Amino acid sequence: MAEETYFSDGNVKVTQSNFISGNKIYPLDKIESFNFKEIPPKRLLALIFFLLGLSLLWEEGRLFALGGILVILGMITGIYIRVKYAVILKLAEGEKIALVTDDSTYIQLVLDALDSATLNQRKQATHHASKEETDSAESNYISRIPRTLTE
Repeated sequence: MAEETYFSDGNVKVTQSNFISGNKIYPLDKIESFNFKEIPPKRLLALIFFLLGLSLLWEEGRLFALGGILVILGMITGIYIRVKYAVILKLAEGEKIALVTDDSTYIQLVLDALDSATLNQRKQATHHASKEETDSAESNYISRIPRTLTE
C-alpha cells in the first residue's frame, strides 16, 4: 500500500509517517509537538547604512553623494527586509527549526498537513491498539468456553 501524502511541494513533504524538509527526514512518531514561530527581520545593516549615509551628508564634501546613496540603500534595505516564519518541531532531543520561509500561508499549509498526518497516525495507533485489545478479549473469552462447545 502506498504511503499517503498530505503535502508535497518541492523539497518539503508530509506523509503519513514522515515530515521531510530539504535533506532532513523527521519521523512523525518522534515529533512530540510542532508550532510556528515568527522571526523578526534583522534591520541592523539597514540602520548602519542609513546612519553612515546621514553622517556623510552632513559633511557636504566629496563623500556627499556616497552619503546620499547609503541613506537610500539603508531605507530600501530596511523596507524590503521581510519577516520570516518557521516550523518548529519539539523532539526528544530538543527543538529544531525544520523549515523557514517568508510566506506565512505556506507555513500554515505545512502545519495543517502535519496536523492531519499526526491526527491520522494517532487514530490508526488507537484503532490498532483497540483491535488488539478486542482480539485479546475474544481469545480470552474463547479459551474459557468448554472444549466440547468449540469442537
